[in-house]
Amino acid sequence: MKSQRVLRIQLTVLLTLLVPSSRLLAQETKPQKNDGMEAVQYALTLASQGKPLAAIRSIENSSIEKTLASDMLATLYSVVGEWQKTHQLRSTARKNNVVSPPPEFRPRRGIDAIAEQAQGKRIVIINEAHDSPEHRRFIARLAEKLRTQGFRYYAFETLSEDAQQLKHRTYPVLSTGFYSVEPAFGQLIRDVLEMGYTPVSYEAINLGNTTSGHPTDPVAQINNREKQQCDNLMDKIFKVDAAAKLVLHVGHDHVMEAGKKAGDAEILWLAARLKVETGLDPLTIDQTTQLRRFPETQSSSLVFSTAEGQCYVGGHFSDAVDIQVYHPPIVGEQGRPSWMFADETRVVLEIPENLVASTENLLVQAFYDGEEQRAVPADQVVLRKGQPRPVLLLRPARYQIAVQDEDGHELSRTEVVVSERDR
Repeated sequence: MKSQRVLRIQLTVLLTLLVPSSRLLAQETKPQKNDGMEAVQYALTLASQGKPLAAIRSIENSSIEKTLASDMLATLYSVVGEWQKTHQLRSTARKNNVVSPPPEFRPRRGIDAIAEQAQGKRIVIINEAHDSPEHRRFIARLAEKLRTQGFRYYAFETLSEDAQQLKHRTYPVLSTGFYSVEPAFGQLIRDVLEMGYTPVSYEAINLGNTTSGHPTDPVAQINNREKQQCDNLMDKIFKVDAAAKLVLHVGHDHVMEAGKKAGDAEILWLAARLKVETGLDPLTIDQTTQLRRFPETQSSSLVFSTAEGQCYVGGHFSDAVDIQVYHPPIVGEQGRPSWMFADETRVVLEIPENLVASTENLLVQAFYDGEEQRAVPADQVVLRKGQPRPVLLLRPARYQIAVQDEDGHELSRTEVVVSERDR
């Protein structure tokens, strides 16, 4: 069996370099030994096939290293709406990242502050944590503001299908990308397409042999990926449109404008490379590290700045990005996270009482009527035996409500109409 160190390097490469491309999710059969990279790839394949409960069960029952399993489970729990479980894993991983701004930095509403800083910019780069759907809702709201400033390209890390095909279809499907199988990401994609953005795929294609048992250099692979991604953005946008204005949606450290030391080597992330290649100074925004330091009464996402307009950035991203967003704490209501109730476009749909998880857990999914069966759901929740029943939160529309068992088999499908009404 491979050492835990080797497994961690391989999983880091798979998740940070390769997961966004669905072409790599090729572990179709359950591995004989439920450990190591084969187990990881099998779970990722299940998730990409629209069987997230089966993917979760596969990882929960695996013997892969605990920290690595936690990383995957945090993302998979977020896909099925189990935000409390995601939060528990996320809090453990990020508890040392939060930094309070000095007193001279005063709070401002985040969306407005960023939109003001974006004036005159042609590239806005904002990151997300892949287990945090609330980040995607924030990006959707920001994209709406930036559209009025002439931004028209939206490039996002996970996109692995043909961008023009996605634009023509107007909604994402399971094969659009790995992270976009999560409902809030799916809604973000629908929203930006409706706003008139042109989607752009920029994922690296040839990264070498990164999933075999042969020794690899993760830093070299990361730099290779960053270079290929930068080249793709140059070829698809800036070399063909001299006035292009881009919203670039990335994960974690790809937003860094400065190089980052990794032992004796240095990683030049995508933002740093794009800054050099375009000759443009991007507006870079981190929203992944400054978490949950406000009282529960604080419902707005904030940016802290001085009277002169200098924004505070601390911790891991200090001197590497322009702006840092402080998101409010997440609390629960009717089994769902508070950020979803803050979205005034959504209304509550209670799950019928006769739908009960009597012998196994059930996944209840809401699909927009008229979208194909492999579409990304508008929302989904898990019914667990003996636990409180969560609600669905949906925009007014006609839906197909599907019920799926833990193996990913559909048990029923009914049509409902969600009307505008007070929550």
